[in-house]
Amino acid sequence: MEEFNKAETASISSDKKDVPVKFALCPACEMIKNHQYEGRITVKNLPAGSEGSLGELVEGFGRRAHDQDPMHRLIESKKLENGNWEITTTENEMANKLAHKIKTSFSHVKSRTHFAGDPSDVAEITIEFS
Repeated sequence: MEEFNKAETASISSDKKDVPVKFALCPACEMIKNHQYEGRITVKNLPAGSEGSLGELVEGFGRRAHDQDPMHRLIESKKLENGNWEITTTENEMANKLAHKIKTSFSHVKSRTHFAGDPSDVAEITIEFS
């Protein structure tokens, strides 16, 4: 067992120097700040009365995804002027999983996924209720 020598640790405290600190945003916050996204879901022809259910599903999914990984964020969920819904996320994988969750939670739903080419990782998903 090693013995503690106070004299050896005294030199550590005398070597203190001011080090410049640089603050930076996390990658997810940076994407949100720059109005960027990796996943976009467009929901078309949502039946009347289902808006509340969709909103709760999306918010809950976003909360659970963020709890598992802080980089997975729901950026925005909004109703467009034409009646469609647009949901944006910081991760394309999260958008795919959310689209799958919407598809399994509602009936008579078709989905289409399009991945943008390199260098972008954007997933564009269209969900259409029939």
